[in-house]
Order: sequence, then C-alpha cells, then structure tokens
Amino acid sequence: MKWTIATLLLLVACAAAAQEAELTLMGIRVGKDSLSDVLSRIGLAPLAPGGAADELCYAAENPFEATWVVFGSGASGRWERLTHIRVLSIAPPGLSCRRTPLITAMVSTDSGIHKGMTLAELRSRYGAPTQADGELAVFAVGGRTLRTSAKNGKLTAFELLAD
Repeated sequence: MKWTIATLLLLVACAAAAQEAELTLMGIRVGKDSLSDVLSRIGLAPLAPGGAADELCYAAENPFEATWVVFGSGASGRWERLTHIRVLSIAPPGLSCRRTPLITAMVSTDSGIHKGMTLAELRSRYGAPTQADGELAVFAVGGRTLRTSAKNGKLTAFELLAD
C-alpha cells in the first residue's frame, strides 16, 4: 500500500515537472516568475510599458540569427508576474531590444518547443490545436496556452500564455 501511494505521488510530481517544462524558457516560467527575475537572469533591458502589458525584449547578439524574445506582464500578472513569453523571427514593432549572447536561434522551452519545429510535431505532442487558421495554431499545454505562427509548416514564432 505504501509503495502504491509513493508511486502515485512520484507520477504526479513527474507530470507536474513535465508540464512546467512546457512553460519554461531559459529557466524562466510563465505564470510563475516575474519581470524582476528576467532582469536578474538575462540582464538589464529597457522596460516597455504598454497598454496591455509591460515588456522586456532581448535579441540575439548575432543579427543573422534573427531571434527576439519578449517577456511580458499584464494586468492578470499584476504588472510583475509573467503573463506571456514570445519567441519571434522578426523584431517586435515598437520595442527596443537588448542584444545578448544568451539569445540564439536555437532558444527553446525546456521541453524542446523551438523555432523551426513543425506543426506536425506539435500536433503529435499536444493533439489537435484548439484553434487553427492556416499557419496559425493554438494549443492547450499544461493548463496554459501555446500560440504559434508558421511558414511552410515550420514555426517562425510562438507565444506561451498564462491563462
């Protein structure tokens, strides 16, 4: 009986860790960590206060890698806890992004979601998207939302959202 309970607890802990990996980028967790955590782990960047969210933007040091990562917090995160993380292939309009060697074209979630991944890979991992329109798709991931944009079936951008 004790082994059964211990085994169940271990399985629950493993499932929770796997779900958290889906929502973690560079050790930073959407819905858990704060803009201050981002600043301390990645470095200073201009805070872009916005109507919907305050955001920090970082860009690949090598401009040929064409990768930008935006960490943001909106009202549901009380303007501090992360409500979204975006990984982009084009510079986000209106944001000043700090270049850093920590951002590369290979940046990915702890579970392996990355630019260049195919929509077919995401479907096999998460099932059918909850919404789909051409090259845009939305997936339910660990109680959160993953929005993707693709070109020729491969991700060019994705966003992790705390629901």
